[in-house]
Amino acid sequence: DDNNGTISDRFGIGVDQKISNIFFTGAEVSGRFLRGVPFLVADNASGEAEFAKTKWTERNARTYLNWVINDNFNLKAEYFYEQLKRDRFNGEGNFTDLRTHTGQMMGGFFHPSGFLSRINLKYINQSGDFWFTETDGSSPIIGAGDDFFTVDAEIGYRLSKRHGIVSIGVQNIFNQNFNYQAVDQNMPTLPKERFLFSRLTLSF
Repeated sequence: DDNNGTISDRFGIGVDQKISNIFFTGAEVSGRFLRGVPFLVADNASGEAEFAKTKWTERNARTYLNWVINDNFNLKAEYFYEQLKRDRFNGEGNFTDLRTHTGQMMGGFFHPSGFLSRINLKYINQSGDFWFTETDGSSPIIGAGDDFFTVDAEIGYRLSKRHGIVSIGVQNIFNQNFNYQAVDQNMPTLPKERFLFSRLTLSF
C-alpha cells in the first residue's frame, strides 16, 4: 500500500516444478522500483510544511520445497530474502538499508474428519543501517540487527464441502523478545509478545 502519488514498477520471474507426486519446489526473484514517493518536510523555523519526493528500491528472493508425506501429513521448507533501500531523509521509517533473511519449517496434519493442525518454526536474521536525530540536530547512521527464532501453532476444523475453516492459534508461543523493524507499522507481521487469535475463513 504505497503512499498516494507513488509511481512504482515491479519486475520478476518465478518457476514452480513438480519433482514427483510428493515433492514440489519453486523459486522467484523480483524487484520494485518506486519513484515520486511523497513525504512531508517540516520547516522548524517557519512552522510550515511542504511535500517532497524520493525514491525507494525493494528486492526479494524466495525458494521453497513441499513434501506431501501422505494424505494426512505435509512438510514445507521456505527461504525468503528482502532488501529495502530508502533515502536518508524520507519521512517514512528510520532505515536507509534493511536486509532480512527468513527461513521457515512448517508442518501440517489433516484428518479426513476435517480436523487440522499446523506448526511453524521460523528463523529471522535482520540487519540494517538506521539513522537517528540527535539533540544537536545531527543524524548519524548506525548499523544494528538481531537474529531469533519464533514458533507458531494453530488448530482448526474444515467445514463440510470446503466452505471454510474455523481455527484458533498462537503466535510467538515462547514469548520471544527480539528487535525487528517492521515495514508497515499499522499491520506488524511479527508480534513481539505471545499473541492468541481465532480465525474464520469462508468460501462460497
